[in-house]
Amino acid sequence: MIKKDKAIFKKSVIGTWCTIPSPSVVSIIASSGLDFVILDMEHGSFNIETIENCIAAAERCGCAPLVRVSNLSDICKVLDVGAHGIVIPHIDDVTSAKKTLEYIKYYPQGKRSFSPYTYSGKFGSDIEKYICNENKKVAVVFVVESTSGLMRLKDISSIGPDVIYIGQYDLSQEIGCHGDVRKKAVVDTLEKNVKIIRDNGVSVGAIAHNIKEIKYLDSIGVNFITYLVDSNVLYKSYNSTIMEFKSK
Repeated sequence: MIKKDKAIFKKSVIGTWCTIPSPSVVSIIASSGLDFVILDMEHGSFNIETIENCIAAAERCGCAPLVRVSNLSDICKVLDVGAHGIVIPHIDDVTSAKKTLEYIKYYPQGKRSFSPYTYSGKFGSDIEKYICNENKKVAVVFVVESTSGLMRLKDISSIGPDVIYIGQYDLSQEIGCHGDVRKKAVVDTLEKNVKIIRDNGVSVGAIAHNIKEIKYLDSIGVNFITYLVDSNVLYKSYNSTIMEFKSK
């Protein structure tokens, strides 16, 4: 079990999205040197058992496991089985941000249901220490992926997230680019809002598709970078070779 420490997300880190609910796949990815993986319950077919096993796989490799939930009711369970942080989609305003924090934090900062007899609580071995430390250790990542959310970035930043992740794909649909996140309108929106978030003392996340984009995001102040998605990396690796072979 690696140390749960959200302070790493104040630095420049790189990870990936995982949609394949396989501990073996997560082990391979986590062994590559990534700082974190995001197990995606919104777009992947995870259940709580596969989440638990994939968290363990990432930890064995020294890689921080975060979980993107699809419902607020998932938060307590994935934290109990050891998630180092929660990624929450579709944060559009202060109300949704505050409600999310209530599910993540224990009293007095929130209303998360309390049991120390879990993997996260080390099965009740030191209840007092667990109570004191858990709220400080869990990373909170708000995904802002709408123009209405971007208009409220300063207020959302003030709620206390560790990272605000700009969801370029959903945002591209709303501004008429339909999934083309390289369009100038999307890129300009990203650059403008990265500055707003960093000026408010919060880390910024975004997706990159290649090393050129990784370097670009780093240059504009994005310090929580996700490199692609596991399914796409696997597909492209096979497809590029197969297509070259079959084109003879």
